[in-house]
Amino acid sequence: IFERIAKTQEIGNHSFNHPDFTKIPEQGQTEELTSTEELINKYGASSEGRWRPPFGAWNDTVIWHAAEVGFPYQIMWTVDSWDWMPDVSPSTVQERIVWGAENGAIFVSHCNSWQTPQVLENTINSLNQNGFKITTVSNLLK
Repeated sequence: IFERIAKTQEIGNHSFNHPDFTKIPEQGQTEELTSTEELINKYGASSEGRWRPPFGAWNDTVIWHAAEVGFPYQIMWTVDSWDWMPDVSPSTVQERIVWGAENGAIFVSHCNSWQTPQVLENTINSLNQNGFKITTVSNLLK
């Protein structure tokens, strides 16, 4: 599955073990990012320097170090779907995304969420019906 995704979707680096980068040394940050990038590359893709720090935890040191080791594009979100919380309903996940939609919005959703797959199609349809166009982060940043 990952091979198919890697060839058809834009991928960002989110670290290998999901640590809080503000609490690990720079060498650990480097290892987290480069190990993940090597795995992404193994499947014929690249993050192209895009990454998001786990938990959204960052400071100036983390940002500068990531750029120094080849990850200059920190991509954060404007709307948290809450799909990472186990007791949040699928309808709440959908509502948060649809209500948070605005031009340039970036939604954070998780591939290990149990809620998102249940509402993804309806969420996309709702966004399209409201005149929004779903695009990649690279297109958004152009």
